[in-house]
Amino acid sequence: MWIKKFGLNINNFVYEEISLEKVDGEIFKNTNHGLGSDHLKLFDYTMENGKFNFHNAKNIELDTVEYNTNKNRYRIDYINVVPRLEIQGI
Repeated sequence: MWIKKFGLNINNFVYEEISLEKVDGEIFKNTNHGLGSDHLKLFDYTMENGKFNFHNAKNIELDTVEYNTNKNRYRIDYINVVPRLEIQGI
C-alpha cells in the first residue's frame, strides 16, 4: 500500500490499518473512507497512548502579518498563540 511506503520517510510515523476487528463503535464506526471516526476521541486516544516527548519543545514565534486590498486591511496576529484575524475597512 502506498501510504505505508510513504510513511517510511517520515520520522515517528506509525501506520495502523483499521480492519473490522478494530471497529469499536466509539472511535471507529466502520471501515469505509473516513472510518466513521470521532476525531475528538481519536485525538484523545492518540495523546493518551502515543509516545510524545514535549520536554524539548521550542516556542515558535510568529510575526504579525498585514494584507491591504482596495477595500480592507487584514491583520493576523498571534499575540495569544491562537491566530486572530482583524478586518478593517479602508
